[in-house]
Amino acid sequence: MRGNMNKHFLALVLLSAICSPQLRAGDPQDESDDLRSEIESTKERIEFEHGEREWDELEAQRKAEEARQQTEQAQLQAEEALRQAQQQTKEAREQAEQSRQNAEDARLDADGNAFLQQLQLRRKIFLNSLSPEDRAAYFAAEQEAARRQKWQREEAICHEPFQYREWKRQTNEGQTFLMVEFKERHLGDRKKEVEAWAKAYGAKRYKLWEHHKWNNLEWVQVVFFK
Repeated sequence: MRGNMNKHFLALVLLSAICSPQLRAGDPQDESDDLRSEIESTKERIEFEHGEREWDELEAQRKAEEARQQTEQAQLQAEEALRQAQQQTKEAREQAEQSRQNAEDARLDADGNAFLQQLQLRRKIFLNSLSPEDRAAYFAAEQEAARRQKWQREEAICHEPFQYREWKRQTNEGQTFLMVEFKERHLGDRKKEVEAWAKAYGAKRYKLWEHHKWNNLEWVQVVFFK
């Protein structure tokens, strides 16, 4: 493109030089030198002007690219600022919710403590109003109620389903394949359940593997043989 422009300008210069009044008369050698000088001068001017245009175009492109990068950077900064603001909002909301929950827990604790204190005060007042004999009978009844509750909890544990797992061991008595664990009040209380398991799983026999005391109950392990 630059070469075509130079050719066009050189053609115009030649045409101007040929048509110039100063070159129509006079010494041919002088005319040739003047023409050559005019051509060189015009060529230099064209190259300078073209270089300036190229420089202006490059400068415009540079500025456009710089503006684009600044726009992208500003957009990235805005997105990061938005993300940070959202994160801060989320954290502030979570902190506010935690503070609210803590306040609610503290209120419930305070209410519960106040209620317990009231119960204890009422119980104290009630006991003080009893005669020594009635107070002793009340304590005995209270202990009996606690004992029954404990017994009921233990009975519930003694009726929980067996916990079982695969148990493949080669022993002197044969090959085991299954172990069950359970709790019972006395050893042998759940023998019928163990026999039912042995029958259901096709065990030739079973054996007490281990047992020890667990509170007032027996914690038992039984293995089954193929």
